[in-house]
This record gives sequence, structure tokens and C-alpha cells, in this order.
Amino acid sequence: MQTPAPPAYQTSDVFTEVPEIPWDDEGPLHGASETSGGQIVVPGAEYLLKHNAEVHGTSLVLTGRPPDQEGDGPRVAYGLYRVSGLGELHPLALVTECLPAFLGNHYFIGVADYTSGEWMQFGPISTPEYEVDLSGENHRFVSRLGNLYFVVVVPPGHQATHFQSTLFMAGGGGDDPALPGAPHELIATDGAFEDRVVVEWIADEGAAFYEVYRHATEEFHGTSDTDPEWTLIGSPETNRFVDEEVEPGRVYLYKARSASDAGFSEFSNIDAGYAAPADGGEGDPPGRPFELWATDGEFDNGVKVQWDGGEGAAWFRVARQDVEPESEWVVIGESEAAHYFDEEVVPGKIYRYKAQAVNEHGHSEWSNTDTGYAAGGTGGDPPAAPFELWASDGTYENGVKLEWAGGEGAAWFIVERRVAEGESEWHVIGDPDGHSFFDETAEPGVIYKYRVKAGNDYGESEYSNTDTGYRASGGGDPPGAPFELWATDGEFENGVKVQWGGGEGAAWFRIQRQDVEPATDWVVVGEAEGYHFFDDDVVPGKVYRYRAQAVNAHGQSDWSNSDTGFAKEGGGDGFKIVGSVKHGEGGLSCAVTLLVVGDDEVTHETGEGGGFAFENLEAGLYIVYPHHPEFLFSPPYKVFTLSAEHPVGEAHFSATVAGDTFRAFGFVYSLSGGEGGLELVPLGETRVVAWQEGTEFEHAVYTNEDGYFLFEDLPGGVVLFKPTREGYVFVPAIHDAQISGEGIPHPLNFRGHMAE
Repeated sequence: MQTPAPPAYQTSDVFTEVPEIPWDDEGPLHGASETSGGQIVVPGAEYLLKHNAEVHGTSLVLTGRPPDQEGDGPRVAYGLYRVSGLGELHPLALVTECLPAFLGNHYFIGVADYTSGEWMQFGPISTPEYEVDLSGENHRFVSRLGNLYFVVVVPPGHQATHFQSTLFMAGGGGDDPALPGAPHELIATDGAFEDRVVVEWIADEGAAFYEVYRHATEEFHGTSDTDPEWTLIGSPETNRFVDEEVEPGRVYLYKARSASDAGFSEFSNIDAGYAAPADGGEGDPPGRPFELWATDGEFDNGVKVQWDGGEGAAWFRVARQDVEPESEWVVIGESEAAHYFDEEVVPGKIYRYKAQAVNEHGHSEWSNTDTGYAAGGTGGDPPAAPFELWASDGTYENGVKLEWAGGEGAAWFIVERRVAEGESEWHVIGDPDGHSFFDETAEPGVIYKYRVKAGNDYGESEYSNTDTGYRASGGGDPPGAPFELWATDGEFENGVKVQWGGGEGAAWFRIQRQDVEPATDWVVVGEAEGYHFFDDDVVPGKVYRYRAQAVNAHGQSDWSNSDTGFAKEGGGDGFKIVGSVKHGEGGLSCAVTLLVVGDDEVTHETGEGGGFAFENLEAGLYIVYPHHPEFLFSPPYKVFTLSAEHPVGEAHFSATVAGDTFRAFGFVYSLSGGEGGLELVPLGETRVVAWQEGTEFEHAVYTNEDGYFLFEDLPGGVVLFKPTREGYVFVPAIHDAQISGEGIPHPLNFRGHMAE
């Protein structure tokens, strides 16, 4: 028997019973979370306001009143939260960890939007983790006092536990994304139009959109205000804004700043502008410039533009467009004389120019156009990418030597380096003009990862392959050689798994491959920090030979023995979930539903021994749910196992992750049921073990009172998890990790995995 599903709700239903967004006009509410940048975690129990909710440890259990139950006040349950002290920080994302109590239950999230004055609404949500993207125009989510408000809502008849929410921000730390560059050379029209002022500027790098501010002065020409009241009047995506809310003849000041996901730039320069009085003023607009011409390769550092005419001009406006491919016209500068020098050019690239005369009574028509370019040719292509990069491994005591091939058309190369272990940033360490570089700044005992790209006057190439290297250092020995290496023969359709032992003292391993027929040279195909490697860049059915080498900061070992391997031919790109429904030792006959979260569901009947299989699955989050009374109510709740074909195998839970380390969390519950339905009860003080087969890695943590556990810095590869307690339901999830590939064709995540 199944727990009856409560009625479904949409955002329009539930947010009618939620308080309006706070406007910071009634003083502080209960509690406040202060932050200085990066990220802040808000536990579910640290609410500002709550309704139909109870605190459980650090979490908040939200229970919507059943639709048929009488009562006062809203039927929904909610918890209202605030993050304060944002200052100049800019919200990027809000990640909420909230677990619905039963299948068919869900929750909603609202974020206060101070542009619309309403909650920005998300839902219905049934997954245990949900991310709200706050990037883009992120200033609208922060109140005037620097607060961000959000609410977690559960509809009538539903229940969910809000464990915590994490707000990620930019602008307050050295690891944040770079802020966009500030606009410059901003200009506003002076009487060019009777009903509007046009504001234009030169864009800088990194802007997703702009904010334009205006201040109205008391004078017709200029202003003496030193502390103006600036007002945001627009957020255009281009470097042009038309202000139609103006009083003819009145002078306004304008400024702009760039915005992106990372935050805001500094403001541009300030310029005054005005719409022409209705009577046209006492004077005429200037005459049109003519006979404009631009230099063709006369200067190395720019293009000179010159013209005649423009009688009566106070100054001139100069615009430019790219010729190939043709771009929009952009104002690039102003000049009080009848000439202009454009320094912001790519040598050899051809541009088209035109000029316009301006005075306080208006502006002229645009001049004729002419093309021009700076010395360096009449156009060209960026260079090709370098390849076959390698770095020396302990060969030199005073540095690391790098060599590479390729980069056709390069005028120079850019060499970048980072520390191989961890997640350090790439740093430029040199720009040689040849195909080699010697890194004298490498520290002894540190293994680095290198990459190279090529550059010329027309751009830069893609990066080369990466390779690790290190300088020789005393005080240690190179590692021992790997041994007993073997490769799989047709075990997997999408690659070959290579495994070995030995390599005592290794920091990492280098894996090489060669074709068997016809025989080719050995080629490095990858690196591994553990004792296995999955080669997914293979042709199914083709036989390869593999070997491995151990490396540390003091040198490298001899090569291991070699072994041949190949991938199985045929098969598709999907994966399979197989398992069995059991009670004790016996299989159960029942229906099994595979629920694709946020999409569809598929139901199969179990076969002999309670077995089932779902094939040709794509990426997604899945819940597997047997329809049987023994599953819901009868101990010992030993229900079924899940496995994915390929290297994962049958396991309580496993995930292959990309990168050096990852972070995983989950929950341990006991399962009880009755007339009130299925209930998950958190199990505190439960030991959870994480381990890797074939290695010495094993680590254990204990759950908190909410049944929550967390593993930090887990090694890459297949990691298995198992709570060491009888009668549990294990709901794992992956956080801050990309689940990719050792044999699994798609990202994969399991929820509702109940161990046998």
C-alpha cells in the first residue's frame, strides 16, 4: 500500500498566504545573520518568522495544515529568513537543503525582489537540494539596508524539513570572480533632441548590463552641486541609453557603471546633457562635417581620423564600426578639433569611421564614412593551439623545462602554471617567443601543472594539453615501480579500466598506451592519484597495451609491466539500474516505479527473486519505489539494492567524481508507518563509513541529531558509503562535486537508495 499523495499546488496557490516582502521600515525582526563575503550558512532553526513550523535541533520542520482541517490563520507552513550586512557584496546563488517527508510532498522558495516589490517564486520542488540563481541583476534582491530575505513554504497537507540554506556572494573576497571594467568616455547629448537625451559610453570588459544614473541640476549650463541626489533611471544591456523623462531646457548630470554576475564596477565619468527647448533656443545646430578620411597603416599605435566642415560646432562626436564582420556603430570619443586619434584598435583590423558636429542647439547629420587601420596588415587569424606539451620531472635542480609543438602563426606563447594538488588558480609565468620555456621559479618538492597558449596580433589560441613537472630536490627517493598491472578485456562498452599495485612512495601515476596492431609509439593518456585509471578515449573492439609509472617530487620509477585491454563493441549511451525487492531472504512480487524527478515515471513488475531492471537511462535524479505492504510497514526493511552497469558495480552507494577531492553528505533515517502514513525518523549518533575498494582509504563520521552526516576532502574515484546501523533508509546526495565519468556515460545521482 502507498501513502496517499496530498493535493498538488502551484506557486500562485501558496504565496497568497505568505507575508509580503519586508521593506526594512519597522526595525529588526527576530535574529539576523551577518556576513563579510564568500558564503554564509543559515540553519533552518534561525528563522525570523515562522508559521505551522517547529524547531528540531538546527532544522525547521514545516507542516502545512490539511485542507479538510479547520483552523485560524494561513494553511501553509513557512519559515522567513534574513541575511544582513551585505554592504557591497552581491548575491550569486541561494542553495536550500530541504527534504520533503513523503513521496508526492514538495515545497516552494521565495526571494524578496525589490524591483517588483514581490516574492520571486520557485516551485513546486521535491528534491532534497535546490539552487536559486541570483546572478544578473542581483542588486534587486538586496534592500536599502543591505538585507536579503527569503522564505521556505510548504503547502497545505504537505511536510518538509528545512535543514539549512547557503547564500553565495561575490565582491567580498580574493577568490571571487573579477568585477567588470568601468565604462569610460560617457557623453550625453546637448540639445540634440527636443524630447530626450541620449547617453552613450565606451564599454569595458566583463559587463553583462549597465546601470545609468541621473541628477537634475538647477542650471541650464553646468552645475555647482557637489552632493547631488542620483537616481537609477535604466539598466540597458548595450552602451547606449535614451532618457525620455526629461524637461526641455533643463540640464541633467549622467553617469553609468557596469554590472555582471560578480558585481558592479566603479562609476564612469560624469557628463551633462539636456533636451533642446521647445522654441529651439537662440541659434542653429552646426553644419555637417564632410570629406572625412582615416589613415591606412600610417601609424603602428592607432588610426587618425580627420574631416572638414561642421560650421558652428562646439565639439565633434566620432563613431566607429567593424568592417568584417560588420558591427553596430559605437561612439568611441569626442574632439573639440576637426580630428581624432583612435588608439583602441587591433593592428591590421579594418574599421569604418564617421563624425558628427554638436553645439547647444543640436547636432548635425553624420559625415561621410571612410575605412582605416593601424599598421600590422589588413587582417589575419589567431594562431593554432600548441600541442604535445611536456614538462621535466626532476631532471634539473634549478627549475622545470617545458617544450611543446604546434602553435602555427604564433608571435608569442603564454605559459601558465598552478600547483598540481588541490584547486589553486592558474598564473601566467612567462611569454616566450619560441617553443620552450624554463621555469626557474619552481619550488623544490612541489609538483606543478602547466599549460600553454599561442598569441599574435589577431588573438589567442585554445590551450594546449596539460602536463605536470617538478624540479629535483634532495632529501628523498623516487617511488617504487608499479607492478601487477592489468587491463579489462571487453568488460565495459565505453572504455578500458586499468589497475595496478606497488608504486610505494608515489604522489601520482602516469599512464601510457600504445596500439597493438599495428604497433605505435607509447603515448601518455592520463594521470591518476589512485591505483586505477579509466580510459574512455578508445575505439570499441580495438586492442591497446597499457603501462604505468609512479612519480613524486624526487623522481619517477621504472615502468610497470604492460597488459592489453579493449572495450566491448556495441551498446548504447545509457546506463542501467538493476536491483531486487526482498523481505528477509525471499524475493517479493510487486510493481516497482522509477520516478525521474521533475519529469516522468516508469513502472515495471518484479521478476524471479524480486528482481527488476530499468535500462537505457539518461542523466538525472531518480527515486526507485516498490509498491508492496512489506516495504512500507514490516521490519527489518531490507528492501532492495541499486547498481549501475560499468565500474560502479553493486554497492550501497557509489559515485565517480571528477577532480582531486569532493564533498558528500547524506541522511540516515529509521522507517516507521501506520495509519498516519510513512514517516522517516532521523537517526543521530549513527556511524557512517566511506571507503574505496582496492585502496587503504577508509573514513568514518557520526550523524548529528538530524541524521545528517558530512564527508570533506574525499579522494577522487569510486567511493562507497554505508551506515553501520540496522533498519535504516539512506538518502545520499552529492554537493560541490561533478559526478562524471569513470565508466558512467552521464552524470548520475541516487536518492532513496535503501541498502540490502
